[in-house]
Amino acid sequence: MAIEEFAEDVVEIGGMMDENVNEEVDMLTPSGAYTVRALNILVEALNEVLPMFNMPDYPLFETGVEGPLPEEFVRQLLMVDAAAVDADLESFPMDEAVDDRGLEMIAGRLKVLARDKTFKRYVEQEASAIDFDRMGDEEMVEEEVIEDPEDDVDVEALFMERMR
Repeated sequence: MAIEEFAEDVVEIGGMMDENVNEEVDMLTPSGAYTVRALNILVEALNEVLPMFNMPDYPLFETGVEGPLPEEFVRQLLMVDAAAVDADLESFPMDEAVDDRGLEMIAGRLKVLARDKTFKRYVEQEASAIDFDRMGDEEMVEEEVIEDPEDDVDVEALFMERMR
């Protein structure tokens, strides 16, 4: 297989991974009736953890939400959840976040993570390998890395990387 064909395949696979991540976010996005109070309790708890990822605070909600939570908010929650799972810690009950009580449960879990030394160590180790400052709305230019197909690939890690 020529390098050009392989590069095209890599780009195609990357596009499929983006689609898969978007579908995963859609599937995991909670939907319900949420008060501004409960939403902001969750935002404040998330904002206790985001500095570990060198990310800015998520803005407080000004109104409640009827329906699905905002995509960027869910992406940040899923990023923290994936890091917790990778650190062998408990996952968030995203499927239970259909009302204020569910949001408060996730907020409690975030507050525990903010103080968990194992989680902090894990995120610090990962942060030394990944430049989180490059994450954001701007388009990132990444070096193309061609890996040996024989190498083991951690698909979940790749999906999470694509979400960032």
